[in-house]
Amino acid sequence: MTNICYAADLHVDYNDDNIDWKSYPADVIVVCGDISNNSALSAKTVNGLLDYYPEVLVVDGNHEHYGNASAGITVDQNMENFHSNLDSRVKYLPETGPVKICDIWFIGVNGWYSFDFAGDPMYNRAKYMAKDSEMNDNFNIGFSAIEQMMPWDRAELDAITMAGWIDGIIGDEPDANIIGITHTAPIRQSLGLEPKNLMKNAFYANLHMQEVVEHPNVMAWAHGHTHQRSMKYHDGKPIIVNPRGTKFESNDNWEPVVLEL
Repeated sequence: MTNICYAADLHVDYNDDNIDWKSYPADVIVVCGDISNNSALSAKTVNGLLDYYPEVLVVDGNHEHYGNASAGITVDQNMENFHSNLDSRVKYLPETGPVKICDIWFIGVNGWYSFDFAGDPMYNRAKYMAKDSEMNDNFNIGFSAIEQMMPWDRAELDAITMAGWIDGIIGDEPDANIIGITHTAPIRQSLGLEPKNLMKNAFYANLHMQEVVEHPNVMAWAHGHTHQRSMKYHDGKPIIVNPRGTKFESNDNWEPVVLEL
């Protein structure tokens, strides 16, 4: 059995640094993105977790890329910057690929958004890219200003990548136990299903991932992005969602969660 600490959406640029990590000992910590709005600050924060955990695993969130537009760089370029600022002991899963710790394999990517949660996906894409979008992503990340892969294409590629990693793992170890990690939600149940939320949910989920979640070798999944803490089960598997969010969301009592799997 492995003790795993889960955290997401730390948003250290919006919160006081008052997390007592020593009180949440574990064999490994999984950080599901949105550490800050600056990839260098995010890397520094993640590196600091090495003082408390023997293994640190991380994926980037959309907020890690919020300086891309002003810097004139693509998501891929910023992923390289983020990785280069991480301590060599930190596993940045989109770049390292599968990592085995104790008897569990960990795989992870950002996930991005498939834009097909509700309504017309093409309309949802247009709303996301619009100047008056309720999401700040395009303005800050620069999808429309900088020539690069679009988020809906990234969502499909990320799902294909995760599925390919699973195939590679079980090709050598058919009974492998695998935990998936994304920033965005991989299943519908992770998000509110009230009518008022359905359109916004298009910017929070990558439903291409559901098939990956349902793979028989996947034992659990962790993600963030929702700013709503929850523990759900899908296909009998725990879906761990532990985002801190910002101080403006009354998350003063947030704490890491440690589970034994």
